[in-house]
Amino acid sequence: MVMTEPLISKECVRVEFNDPNVQYEGRVAKEDSQNGAQYDWPLVAISIRFRSEEAGPVVAVMDGAFNRFSALVRSEDTVGPAFSEKRIFTAEAPGTVRKVVLGQVPGRGVYRVKLAKLTEPCHTGMPMLPRYFGMGWMSGMQGVVSFRAWELPSGSTLLPPPDRPQRRIEVIGGSDTCGCGAESSDTRKRTWWGAFSRNEIHNAELCYSYQLAARLNAEVHVEAWSGKGLVKNAFNLCNIFGKETLPQLLDRTLATSKSPLWDFDWIPHAVLIDCGGNDYNNAKPTSEEDFSDAYTDMLHMLRHNYPEAFLISMCGGSTPSDHRRNKAAGRVSRAVKRFADDKAVFIEVPIGITSDDDPQGHMSHHSEVGHTKISDFLEPQIRELMGWT
Repeated sequence: MVMTEPLISKECVRVEFNDPNVQYEGRVAKEDSQNGAQYDWPLVAISIRFRSEEAGPVVAVMDGAFNRFSALVRSEDTVGPAFSEKRIFTAEAPGTVRKVVLGQVPGRGVYRVKLAKLTEPCHTGMPMLPRYFGMGWMSGMQGVVSFRAWELPSGSTLLPPPDRPQRRIEVIGGSDTCGCGAESSDTRKRTWWGAFSRNEIHNAELCYSYQLAARLNAEVHVEAWSGKGLVKNAFNLCNIFGKETLPQLLDRTLATSKSPLWDFDWIPHAVLIDCGGNDYNNAKPTSEEDFSDAYTDMLHMLRHNYPEAFLISMCGGSTPSDHRRNKAAGRVSRAVKRFADDKAVFIEVPIGITSDDDPQGHMSHHSEVGHTKISDFLEPQIRELMGWT
């Protein structure tokens, strides 16, 4: 269990969030020195590398805002045996900066620490539902992370971060793209009540976005949020997932705030786009014409910001008994063809790649098993397109 405590003074080496040797992966706002590094997209990660002279705790000073995180502490070059420790924890409710003990280094040596956000923006993406049922204490539980500093054992020396991977991919999509419900137990996988406690069952490190980045040895940015569609969000008439669609969020640093805007100075080699399926989660899906116009507009926006990137549109991954994930495939394929760009392609993940017998996540989302099968299908095709051996 990761321990937290109110802010108190201890003998340690403090490293501020804006130290040049602190490495960030994903969209992060660092303009506000009072609130530190702020972020809410999934799989944003913060890493450091340091030399320790003694055993002691590695501490993150942060307001985790009820998000779920993984923390990996591992040795790079130690005097003693190799060391690696990974913990998964849920931060306390937003509003208080706390010291979170991520791990204990065993002694002298060089260590790397990586803190990664496993949850999507705004908890479940449905902050209005609890209010309808008189459960206001649940609404908006999950907020924007505010990371302030690291605290390292006494006498530690911060080292330059490791080189970033040479390959870069960006992944855009909805619930499957951010690992929604991927850790769900069988007893809760089909209940709406699980939606209000998804921090316990949400793990973006199990989803295909993370798996593909790890397999391809690529740095990854993920802009994904459950329920977000191309023209209409899922269950649009109920406004469960808000009014802003996924394309309207792609210029944001923080998913839940219109400012600051993202500067697009991080340029991916490939952009994987899984958008449009949620438009079908409505009694009246988006019309073909509106869908095509919105999809090509999104591709034009991405091409403007990434002139040389491969734009890889995808759709699918349905089980034989439930074809919903493949419903938008024809429309996406036609929109990509209409876009007429040599570096824009469509890949359909066929029905049956995942099985009816596979373990299911919450509300029929993919578990790690399903995400792994989708990664198995996509990896060789991406490697061939990109020339990545």
